[in-house]
Amino acid sequence: MSSKPKFVIDPSDGKPALVVGDWALDKIARVARYIDCARAARRKFSSFSSCSFIDAFSGPGRLFLREAQSFTDGSPLAAWNISKEKKVPLDLLAVADLDQDAVTVCESRLKTLGAPVKSFVGPAELTIPEIAKVLDRKGLHLAFLDPFNLGALTFDLIEKLASMRHVDFLIHFSTYDSKLNLIDYIRDNDPRLERIAPGWQKNVDVNQSPKSIRHSYLKHWISNVQGLGFKCGDDLPEVKNTQGQDLYRLVFFSRNDFALHCWKEASGLSRQIKLRF
Repeated sequence: MSSKPKFVIDPSDGKPALVVGDWALDKIARVARYIDCARAARRKFSSFSSCSFIDAFSGPGRLFLREAQSFTDGSPLAAWNISKEKKVPLDLLAVADLDQDAVTVCESRLKTLGAPVKSFVGPAELTIPEIAKVLDRKGLHLAFLDPFNLGALTFDLIEKLASMRHVDFLIHFSTYDSKLNLIDYIRDNDPRLERIAPGWQKNVDVNQSPKSIRHSYLKHWISNVQGLGFKCGDDLPEVKNTQGQDLYRLVFFSRNDFALHCWKEASGLSRQIKLRF
């Protein structure tokens, strides 16, 4: 399980930044590259509707990289900056977090950049339904679900946004939390397992090896999302920490083949790719 988030002051604006490992750049680079690649689709939709970026676990919008001892944009700011730089800016950034101060800071930073932002405070199971209410139902949306742990990734978050016809998902599935806790959750009959992947008990053989159980659980979770009418991107990049430990997989879902192509291009990036944040 993750510890309580830590923050340091970013001297560029005097506001807090979330302390993270340098591997977070893998994630941010892929988000930005996908937003870049999908600009043609945004341009098409912008003629009759709006395009949004949804971040239900946004934090304050800026990150402090522990190993590099440097600051960089988090996902909402990176998404806005790349969309504006490529001259097909997003029409809405919907940011949310459990930490009210973090949301306020993130909103302030986006507004300073001229971004059209709406903010929400609370757990994702409460903010996602509120976000869904403000989305253009004919629009094009990318929902980035990046929780600190597996337990926060409840399936109803995906179901609520899946009602949008044109929505793509980029989801952080915590293999680290799974490796650390999944077997204990099963032994304790923890109800969060059902909230994350409904019906798992009928589809996961708990008499397998722990590694096989974890793989089966992930596979079942993916099949649940596919059951909502989505295709899963072929590439599920594993993000590792500096000790080589698996932390999470980035899993992409879309109903659109062009979006899946964009993800294939974006998923091959690593933190060595330099983007102007």
